[in-house]
Amino acid sequence: MISGEEAHMLMAKKLAKETNSQEDAQLQAWLEDAADNKKAFDELNAIWQRVEEDAIMVDVDAAWQKVNQRTQPKVFTLFSSTVYKVAAAVAVFAVLGIWAVNSLKSTTTTIGTAANEVKKITLPDGSNVWLHEYSELTYGNNLEGSTRELSLKGLAFFDVKRDEQRPFIINTPKGEVSVLGTSFEVNAFERDTFERVTVKTGKVKFENKNGDGLELTVNEEGVLTKSGHVIETVVDANELVSWHTNKLTFNNETMDKVANKIARYYHVKVKFNNADIANCHFTGSFENPKMNQVLDAISKALQITYVHQANHVTFSGQGCVKNPTNK
Repeated sequence: MISGEEAHMLMAKKLAKETNSQEDAQLQAWLEDAADNKKAFDELNAIWQRVEEDAIMVDVDAAWQKVNQRTQPKVFTLFSSTVYKVAAAVAVFAVLGIWAVNSLKSTTTTIGTAANEVKKITLPDGSNVWLHEYSELTYGNNLEGSTRELSLKGLAFFDVKRDEQRPFIINTPKGEVSVLGTSFEVNAFERDTFERVTVKTGKVKFENKNGDGLELTVNEEGVLTKSGHVIETVVDANELVSWHTNKLTFNNETMDKVANKIARYYHVKVKFNNADIANCHFTGSFENPKMNQVLDAISKALQITYVHQANHVTFSGQGCVKNPTNK
């Protein structure tokens, strides 16, 4: 098998159409020997295109000194622009290194959100993601390859374009979510002791890092607990994942259900200092709601008070005593 330096030279000569049949065979064998070799050739090809299109200027003599520090001196007579481009391409490749060439192009995309921000993202494969506040989504190589892999830290709703041949895989801090095409919510904040997947349509596989988990279907929710087990429950997914539509609706719902919606919508913890508050009913509909606007409306309607500190909300007041007429 040829050496790394020989491979550098053969790749550059191949791009310049300067190889003979023996060199073509040597290079082909090297490319087929490992996937990383083919990747290295593709990366050098990207450099080559830039040399051709943008006339990148390279100090060839200085670069060749780096290439030849451990080898016998090589002499090139630069009679043509083709030979110069061979030298330039190899020089750039040698200076940067095969694996450092990635810095010349963006192989990883990271998108984050700030406070009170929900961002819709259309991925290269046509899938859509709604990223909740304080969340981060990362994907590489434009989702190319046999799988569409991403990483999520935070809360997001996914509407995945179906592709039977390329599974869509989301790596989270504690687990992994894989689908072919469906819509679902993933709650995976690093600071939490749990992770949660709620399925709106289709089927989702939710596993821990050891590959243990289960499949979830419509209106099913899986919670990855601190102990590493995935627990399944039945839910109303349409209500629980509605935050990505920027709407929050309560239809004569008890405050315990209202609190649950608020907790999921804004990713906060809600509690009552008086258990009777949980029996109160509230109706309201909000577009693009800010949390304090919702809390103010509830407070005025039920004549109770609230305190919002960091990611905690506490309701206080007399509350509503549960009785047969209070439904």
